[in-house]
Amino acid sequence: MENNQEIFDVTDETIEDLSVLCVPPENRDQPAFVKGIQTKIEWAKTMLDTHGSFAKLAYVNSELAGMIQYVSIPHEQIIKIQCIFVPDKKFHKRGIGSRLTWALMNEMRDPQSAIDSLNPRALLAYAFEVPGWYSQHKFFEKMGFIPLANDP
Repeated sequence: MENNQEIFDVTDETIEDLSVLCVPPENRDQPAFVKGIQTKIEWAKTMLDTHGSFAKLAYVNSELAGMIQYVSIPHEQIIKIQCIFVPDKKFHKRGIGSRLTWALMNEMRDPQSAIDSLNPRALLAYAFEVPGWYSQHKFFEKMGFIPLANDP
């Protein structure tokens, strides 16, 4: 299987992709999910206007495969990963989560990026567990992150 992976920042044109990624395709027409998707689109537009860079999307052979969402905390010089997710198991174990994380770290080091202009000194991740999915704690540990104090 060809593995043409691409990582892009979320833009006005890709906000809908970000907003539907976490909703199973079979639920996307259900009223509660439609409302949730619309709410996320509105939130994402606000984030894009306020922060510029706040999420990245991964595509494999032009098919939406995963995302990483983050927020800058300028007064603390921190970028905080809020969520990283590759929902479809056919994309698991293909390095997508790692590539999304590296894309964010590389942007933090790029003097031309909006993130680098914040002069971030740390990248934090809030790792949460989803039953039946690969452990985010293990993922971030494998990426070189270390727990803060007694907080896993």
